[in-house]
Parts: sequence; C-alpha cells; structure tokens
Amino acid sequence: VGGAWLAADVKDESRRRAAWLLVPWALVPAVAALVSLAGRAVPLPRALSFALAIPLLGALGLVAAVVWVRGRFGTVATVVAAVVAVVTLLFSVTFAWETWRTRKPWSDDGTLAEFHTLGRYLTDADRPAIVVVDEPRAEGDFGTVPVMRRIRAELPAQLALVTTVYLGDPELLAEGQPTLRPEVVGFDELSRETWRAARSLLPQDPTVVILRSHLTGFARAVDAHPEWRTNEWMAVVSGPPPPARRPVAPERPSAASLAVWWASSLAVIALAGAGWVIRFGDGSLALRLALAPAAGLVALVVAGLLLERLGVRTGGAGGVVMVIVVSAVGAIVAVTRRSSEPSG
Repeated sequence: VGGAWLAADVKDESRRRAAWLLVPWALVPAVAALVSLAGRAVPLPRALSFALAIPLLGALGLVAAVVWVRGRFGTVATVVAAVVAVVTLLFSVTFAWETWRTRKPWSDDGTLAEFHTLGRYLTDADRPAIVVVDEPRAEGDFGTVPVMRRIRAELPAQLALVTTVYLGDPELLAEGQPTLRPEVVGFDELSRETWRAARSLLPQDPTVVILRSHLTGFARAVDAHPEWRTNEWMAVVSGPPPPARRPVAPERPSAASLAVWWASSLAVIALAGAGWVIRFGDGSLALRLALAPAAGLVALVVAGLLLERLGVRTGGAGGVVMVIVVSAVGAIVAVTRRSSEPSG
C-alpha cells in the first residue's frame, strides 16, 4: 500500500524519488526470503538486516489509508482509521520489544571481558595473529564466525586485516597443516577456508592463541604442550606471554548514563550533518535539520573509512578531530551558500 501510494502520483517528484528508493530496497529482502523458503542457500539473516524499507513502507501505507478514508468517509471514519493505525503501531512496538527482550544476549559479560583483554594483548603484540577455534557443538560455523567478528572488533583496522581464525587442532597448525575431519559434515570445507587465511600469515611469525571457552580439549592440549604459556583462560602457542590478570567484566551503565550517551551521540552526528543538509537539502529549515543525524552518519562513515585507510585510529583523539573537521567543513559549506544567495 505504501509503495503504491508513493508511485500513484507521478507528478510529485519527491514521492516518485521515494518510490524508486524504497520499493526496490524492500524487494531485496522479500525476494531473499522467498528464495530461502524455496530451499535455496541464501544469507537470509543478513538480507533481513537491511529490511528497514519494509516498515517504512508500512508506515507510509498507514498514512495513505488515513488520508484515503478522510477524503471519502468524513471525520468519524478518519478518527477510527487513525485509532486503528495507532493500535497497529503499538502492537508492532510491543512485539518488537518482547522479541528483543527475550532474545539471548549476543555476548555475556565473561566473554566480552575475555575479548577485551585478548584485543589489548594482540594490540600490544602488534603482529599478525591467529586464534585457533574448535567448537563441535556450535552451529554450522563451528564457532569461527563469532570469534572472528568479536576479536576484529577489538583491534585497530590495520591489525584486524592480519588477524584470522583457524578451525581445528593447534598442534596441526603449528606443524603447518590443515585439520580435516571427513566424518563431520561441513567441517572440512570450512577448515580448508580458514587454513588458507592462516597459511598466508604463517611466514610473518604470527601470534597464535587458543581460548578455553572456544576450544574443545583446551586442557588436554595445554597439558600435552608445557612449552605453551597459559593463564588458565587462554594459552599462547606462539607469541608474547599471556596477560597475567584475569579478564574483568566492565560495569553495566546506568539508565541515566545511557540516556546521556544517547543524547550526546545524537547531538554529535546531528552537528556533523547539519551544515551538509542546510547546503544540499530541500524544503524548510526544520525539515532539513531533521535529516542532519542521517547525513552526519554518512559524512562520518566516509571520513572514518578514509582516515582508517591512511592509518589514523578513529577510536581516540583521531575520531574527535574527525568529527570537528567534518562539522567545520559542513558549516563552511552552509555559510558559503548563504552568503552566495542573492538578497531579496
């Protein structure tokens, strides 16, 4: 309904542009879902994560329904349609909240603390790294994908590019061989893939570590290799000594601090995008400023990618300077437009 409402008025350029953007965007995850139901292998969770256009079109459909009812059935019917729309939105929000609230956390406090500590250790080592993983009870990735995502998120960009995982036995990695288990469905294919990535790093004398929480047989492997240094929760097959202190879970933020962080984050990205939307946006000033957070995210992401490629870490002072520069350039662009516009 929302897509049809946008496309119905071909004379309204803004609605036509919105239709060209939102309708194809919504079709991508919809087609992926249909292909998945047909039994084909598609990355459905990743496709659905980009399905934001579907609720946007749904909201536009509710607006279109209210407008249509108002034009044909009068005020009372309009009120009824508006109430139905509000109830629908409340139901949607409640359903989303319950789904989110009952979902298992992506990472518990202990695991988060381990990866924080491991990330600092590998950053201090400042060399390529391989994390050996072997979780037969995990899903089809045998634990490799969560470990890869978590550890790379803790590392500087340049170091993350030379950090990978190896699926299998750490002894075989030390011998320069892949781990193969033909009796385990799907294991060899993924093991060969991780072996290719690990093999490219072996000539660079990488740090090789194993984690008790992500390697079945951790204790047996450590007992069989007394030369491996361990601190009980991780062991170093090759590299600097492991950190002596146990990982400490970070304190959970209070509701007040979360509110402050949310408000300040919104203010930062809005400030970064304000000048750009004033310069390039259309419509009233209030409408353009409403787009400032989205424009700020775009500007900061592009600037951040460029700086990371240049080797500048945006997680510290470099990030602060980046925000200031992006905001200042946007302000200059906005002021330049204002001064160049003819008076009257």
